[in-house]
Amino acid sequence: MNLFEPKKRYPLETGCMLISEPFMNDDSFQRAVILIAAYKPEKGAFGLVLNHPSPFAINDAVPEVYDFNTLYEGGPVSENELFYIHTVGHLLTNCENIIDDVCFGGDFENVKSLINSGVIKPHHIMFFKGYSGWDAGQLEQEIENGAWVVSPYNASLLFADADTDIWSKALNDLGDIYPLWTEFPINPNEN
Repeated sequence: MNLFEPKKRYPLETGCMLISEPFMNDDSFQRAVILIAAYKPEKGAFGLVLNHPSPFAINDAVPEVYDFNTLYEGGPVSENELFYIHTVGHLLTNCENIIDDVCFGGDFENVKSLINSGVIKPHHIMFFKGYSGWDAGQLEQEIENGAWVVSPYNASLLFADADTDIWSKALNDLGDIYPLWTEFPINPNEN
């Protein structure tokens, strides 16, 4: 029996989460937790990195939004575009439900107005510059090669404070052998 072989596997589907393996050396995905916002096996996957805050706030990218919350690095694709997930789908048109009450996108003019009027609070919404994307079959192959662990949706990881170690929390919540991964150094040569 391999000590590092997981005992349970979760399905890759819209609303699941991906957790990167401890030694991933791609800066965009190092110790990343990604919410899969859309997945179709024949088309691929679209996700947003939940735990890579940028040094900017949303009002740095959108000056008409008052001082609000952190802008996250959603991934290496379309880094000049803004994406957002939220729990206020009942207030917005044109948003897509991901899982439970978490939605993607919606009328951005309405979002700005609701933020500036205080209706949308920082714990209701996350903003991302860029996204993470995979072509059909690409993510499945990366999972098979051990780059990612698929996790079921975990609401406690969304809208967490930027200082929270979401990657370690996600692994600890999975149990099994995964809490051991949090003990590995980022650079194995530093061991």
